[in-house]
Amino acid sequence: MRDARTSIERALFFGLPAFVLVASYVAVAIDTGHAWAWMQIAHESGDKTLLDTLLYFDHAARELPGDLVLGVAVAGAMIAQGRRSNRADTPMLGAWVAVVLVIFVGSASKVGVDGLVANLTQMYTRPGAPPDWGAHWRYHFLSRLGLILMCWWAVALHRWWFREAADRPSRRPYVIALVAFGGLSLVFIPTLEPFFEPRFLGHQAREAMTHAIVTVPLALGLCYAQSERGGTEARSKLGPIAIVMALSAACVVYVGLGAVLMDASGDAQSKNPVRLVATHFYEHGFTYLVTPFFAAWLHRLWSKS
Repeated sequence: MRDARTSIERALFFGLPAFVLVASYVAVAIDTGHAWAWMQIAHESGDKTLLDTLLYFDHAARELPGDLVLGVAVAGAMIAQGRRSNRADTPMLGAWVAVVLVIFVGSASKVGVDGLVANLTQMYTRPGAPPDWGAHWRYHFLSRLGLILMCWWAVALHRWWFREAADRPSRRPYVIALVAFGGLSLVFIPTLEPFFEPRFLGHQAREAMTHAIVTVPLALGLCYAQSERGGTEARSKLGPIAIVMALSAACVVYVGLGAVLMDASGDAQSKNPVRLVATHFYEHGFTYLVTPFFAAWLHRLWSKS
């Protein structure tokens, strides 16, 4: 049973993201007509190669606040379900700091210190857009909320399915994620754009898909890999899990349907579906390091309390 569980976890948490990234690369290679597609123009803006997209430093800087909140949600969900790490200290903090430093240095060298600050303060949504305080945060509001909720129900469903005993569960860390998300949403001035603006809805639909099948699984997988399995217990009620799943799904379905019904593709930078979808997975290359490393470090830290 334990070996089967490990195989399932590896397939979901690591195999799925790997498959998505490989499939996306193949799609880009076919679209560009080059097997070695790294030096080919692939980004939706039409001015970046696939390698430039992967090393999109200023984009990574403006993604950083949301990526960190998502990391808190992953670690908080693990602790909320009593899945603690009993392993020796791991180098996750050092790895996370190194990646953030690379983002800062790369972004500052590309757009200057002022540009780095502007991206960190969420001033830009995409190339060519006018600066607007908090615009980028609002550009992800509903999708990020859905992903934060996904972290909780994914871990809770895992525990329910395998009937894992909880080790000192605590909801406080997960509440920190919710408070951080709510607080930053207020700081960056909430508007109705995430709910009704086609450009915002279309981008959120892509974000939800990208992080749901790559970022969150990687972060959960890293936390599960460094945690110890407990015993078994009777299954808890499925009702609360179903409620959170429904709320999370509502966010994703809303932006997905909204993007289709309001023809968000009309506001896209490109009409090419490969550039809009497949390349977008590579645009978040730094996220796949920042969020998992940060989540794993917090998970280890909070497991000691």
